[in-house]
Amino acid sequence: MGARRREMFNAREMFSSVLEASLSHFPEKFGFLFCEGTQIEEEVEDHVEIGTSFQLACKNFRQKSVIKEVMDQIAKHYPIATAPSVIAV
Repeated sequence: MGARRREMFNAREMFSSVLEASLSHFPEKFGFLFCEGTQIEEEVEDHVEIGTSFQLACKNFRQKSVIKEVMDQIAKHYPIATAPSVIAV
């Protein structure tokens, strides 16, 4: 596996881990995924991206896989009776 591909895989795994941990520990704060923030790349300090965690993940990974990951985590952490209203895309 090439260095760039390995880096993207690690970033994707990090997104999944942070999403799962956040929903496990702060289930009432689901909206964090859609709050705008700033991301600065470590290698290129002057490269700044602004957007929600969801938007940045969709930009860096395939949107379809990000949506699937989010929906899978919602299903895992929110029982049917208390699941937030979401629209499948």
